[in-house]
Amino acid sequence: MEKNNPVSVAASEKKFIWPSKPPTDLILSLGTGYPSDAHGKRAKDSAVTRMLKATSTEGGLGFLGKLALMRLMVENATDCEKQWNEFRNSVGPDPEAGKKCHRLNIPLLRGRMGPIDDVTKMASMREDAVAFLTGTGSKGIAAAEVKEQVAAQVRRVARQLLASLFYFSVERLVEASETEVWCAGTIRCRLSAACAAQAAEIVNSKPAFCVQERKCGGESWTDRNLLDLRWDVGTSTVEAPVEFRVWKAPSEVRIAMSMDMMENWEDISGFPREVNVTARKESAEAGGSWRQISEDKSDESTDDEGIGYQSSHAGMKNVDGSD
Repeated sequence: MEKNNPVSVAASEKKFIWPSKPPTDLILSLGTGYPSDAHGKRAKDSAVTRMLKATSTEGGLGFLGKLALMRLMVENATDCEKQWNEFRNSVGPDPEAGKKCHRLNIPLLRGRMGPIDDVTKMASMREDAVAFLTGTGSKGIAAAEVKEQVAAQVRRVARQLLASLFYFSVERLVEASETEVWCAGTIRCRLSAACAAQAAEIVNSKPAFCVQERKCGGESWTDRNLLDLRWDVGTSTVEAPVEFRVWKAPSEVRIAMSMDMMENWEDISGFPREVNVTARKESAEAGGSWRQISEDKSDESTDDEGIGYQSSHAGMKNVDGSD
């Protein structure tokens, strides 16, 4: 009864299980509807709730006052929107983290919702949700702006989910100059071999990938490269080698993906990340061309998320500085 919206519990467990992993790709909280008026605005407290609030604040709590207080405590503990707002505030002001936190919930007329344990309301609530999201039917909320807000959020969640199917394995970081580092690796799709056809369909639709970077603590991102990828579509893997330049630390880099003609960009899994300053300095005189250097994959290891590390020479760090 304490956590009808368990998002804060899930986030805490994630930090406990993976304390030094890359940034979270997506946090999605799905609601079951909230009581509203015909315009989609949250409905005011019912007459019973207002009476309970008044009773609980009266001096000298008697039996009714204690009962009212207990009822309000249960209502607050089971208020999913309130719990989401508390969690969202705990994320802090980081705009990158905030963009990946989503609460999808739809307004329902008060009479269309039942008590939390009334399973007989599930069918009608599902019908109302479908009607709201698809714009069909005459019941429920009519405000177009509310529907568009929810639809826009659904589209963004879909883009982020799609982008998070891809991750980058670092294979080499080499000092290119006093201010830049060459980075080489592979972008891979994390779909299993059983979904190889779906992965191939995604890359065959020609999604765009780009590298963006900014100085640590900066606000705006600078486009560095639009990546020209040559996908190797196999029976069990879908991947593409890639090379690009980035600034040396302290800087953050992101690889972003677009499926809509570069109108919207979303981070692939594990980004943004911080470039490690320990990239090995190499030159043509020391070891041949850059491509020859980048194809040397000795000492490579891979973590559970598929982010590769060159253990003896280079790596990438989380924004918080952990390996």
